[in-house]
Amino acid sequence: MATLSLPSLFSNAARFVGTDARSLGGAIIEVVPPLMQNGRFSVDTLLNPLYQPDGRAYPQSRRRPVILAFAEALSWLTAQGLIVIDPEHSYPYYTLTRRASDLRTRADVEAFRKGGILPEDIVLLKRSCHYFVAVITTLWSSKL
Repeated sequence: MATLSLPSLFSNAARFVGTDARSLGGAIIEVVPPLMQNGRFSVDTLLNPLYQPDGRAYPQSRRRPVILAFAEALSWLTAQGLIVIDPEHSYPYYTLTRRASDLRTRADVEAFRKGGILPEDIVLLKRSCHYFVAVITTLWSSKL
């Protein structure tokens, strides 16, 4: 089986740019493991195959929109706690987090997203609101 790459998943720049950050993030999680060296990967490792000198990949005229879409995907992965900048290197190498260690495919990332963090955050926010209301009610009652 051929190794997955971003160009093999997104056959043209328009398709790449038209994909939302979460889905691109899932694709990055899926293609990055064989590209990692010493447990980390660089942006160049993922982007260089998109722009081959022989013209097999995306046109240079689409470079900026592709890079922005890629940056949004990295930002989403970072916000979800799935990747972090490797703290041991000055060059921006990324590493998968412990949270991402069980995610292997885009489907795994989608399942994580659907079942993951947001509902817990909403529960905590709801509890905070109930606590705030209880405190205000108690303060208001003591004034009467």
